[in-house]
Amino acid sequence: MSLDNELAKNLPKLVPLRIWVIVNPTSGGNRGEKLAKKLHGAIRKNVLVNSSNIIETTLSQLQKQVPPICFPQMPETPCAAIVIRSTESSESTAIAATICKLFIHHSSSSAATSSSTSFDTQQHQLRLFNDIVVAIGGDGTLSEVVHGLCTGTLDVIKKTNGASGGTEAWPADATVLSRNLPRLVYLPSGTGADFARLGFNCHNIDEVISVLKCLIPTEDSNSPPGGGNTNSSSPTTAAGGVSGGTSTPRFQSCRIDVGSVAYPKTGTRRYFINECSVGMSSDVIIKSENYKKTWLRHFGGLVIFFAAAIVALVQMKPKPMRLRRLPCSSSSQPKNASMVSVPCPRTTRLTPAEIRADLELENRWVDFPASTIAFGNGKYFGGGMMICPHGDPTDQLFAVTAWYATFWAFVLRVFGVYNGNHVKWAETTTLEGSRFEVDVAEGATEQQFCETDGELGEELPAIIEFMGSINLLRPSGRKSQ
Repeated sequence: MSLDNELAKNLPKLVPLRIWVIVNPTSGGNRGEKLAKKLHGAIRKNVLVNSSNIIETTLSQLQKQVPPICFPQMPETPCAAIVIRSTESSESTAIAATICKLFIHHSSSSAATSSSTSFDTQQHQLRLFNDIVVAIGGDGTLSEVVHGLCTGTLDVIKKTNGASGGTEAWPADATVLSRNLPRLVYLPSGTGADFARLGFNCHNIDEVISVLKCLIPTEDSNSPPGGGNTNSSSPTTAAGGVSGGTSTPRFQSCRIDVGSVAYPKTGTRRYFINECSVGMSSDVIIKSENYKKTWLRHFGGLVIFFAAAIVALVQMKPKPMRLRRLPCSSSSQPKNASMVSVPCPRTTRLTPAEIRADLELENRWVDFPASTIAFGNGKYFGGGMMICPHGDPTDQLFAVTAWYATFWAFVLRVFGVYNGNHVKWAETTTLEGSRFEVDVAEGATEQQFCETDGELGEELPAIIEFMGSINLLRPSGRKSQ
C-alpha cells in the first residue's frame, strides 16, 4: 500500500498526538535498528489505541507530501506514529526538516489568515503541541535532527511570513526557534553518547513509552501536558495524561540551548546541540576522512578514528589563533555585523588571566596560541572527555575552553581532559559567553576548520552564537550532570 493511501486511511486531519520517529539504523553497530524495531512494537502495543495508526516510510515518500499535505477527517483515535529510517549519511537532517514542513504547514496557513500583517508564532507553538519527535541514534544523529528541525522550522515560517531570510539572524531567529521547535525525545544508540552523559535523554524503550503515554490527550485535557518551549530554563515537570491529568509527576520537559556556527565566507550556518571546536578535534576528523580513502578503510571506522587521533596527537602543536566576544544584541552593532569581520583593537597575551580580561571587552580581538578552542553547550565530547566542565546546556551561554600543549606535555597529563582537571593547567583559559568569533591570527598561513558535534564544518572565520532552545523530554526524577 502506498504512503498516500496509508496516510489517508490511518491519519486524521487533526491528530491530538503525532509521533515522528527518526532512526539511524546503523548507529552503534546496528543497535539503532534493533531499538527501532522494539520501539515500533512497544508503541503499537502500549501507546496507540488503533494499532494500525503506525506507518513506516522513507524520506523520498515524505518529500512527496511537502507542501501542502491534507489528512482526512479524524477517526476516534488520540494518537498516530510515523517511523522514518535514514538510509545514508546525514539523511536525518533532511528527514527532520521535511517533517517540520509537514506539521508546521497547517498552522502557518491558519496563522496567516488570522493576521494580515505579521506572523503569529504563538499559533505555531499551539499547533506543535500535537507533534513530538523521537530520535534514535548517536550524538551525530541527534545533532543532525536538531539541525534539520531548526532549518525546516525557519524555512517554513519565513516563507509564510514573507521574510527574505537570514540577514540578521540573532536574536530574531532565536526567538522563533524557542517558540516553535517541536518537543524531542532522545534515545541514544551510538558508541560515544557524550551528550547523553548529561542525562537529558531516555535510557531505554520503557522510558520512551512512559513519556509518550503522558502526552496522549484525555477527555480532561485539551492539549498534551508539559509541551512546548517555556520561558524557564530549568526542567519543568508534567503530570501523566493517561489517567486524566493526575498529580503524579511523570516526565520532565527540559529546555536545552541550541547553538549555531555561521561562516562569513560562504554565509552558511550549522546548528548544534553539544559543542563546536577548532584545533586538534578538527584535525582528527580531517585525518579520519582522508584515511577512509586508504587501506585503513578495511578495518572499520573505530580503527580509523583511533589512528587519526594518534597521528593528530603526535603532530599536535599550538596554532596562532584569535578570538573576540561579540555583542549579545544585534541592536548594538551595524546591520549584518555578525557576518562580517570589523577591524578591532587586538593584543597578544599568553596568560589565561590576561586573555580572560581582554575578552571581557566586546569586539576586541585577542591573539594567542592554542591547540584547541572548544565552545561547549554540554560538558563532554570526543568519547567521554570533559572538555568543558563548566558547561550548562540550560544557561544560554557557551563554556569556552582553550589550551595549548605539545605532544609530551599533553600525554603526561591526558587524564586531566577526562576528569576536567585540565582547566587547572597553567596553559588553559576558561570563560563564558553567548556570542564569539574565532579566526586564525593575522599573518597565519595554515588553514583551520571548525567542527560541530563531530562533523567537519568550513574554514575559519566562524561565528558561534546562542540560537534559541528546544525541549527535551525525559522521565521525571532524573538528575542532570
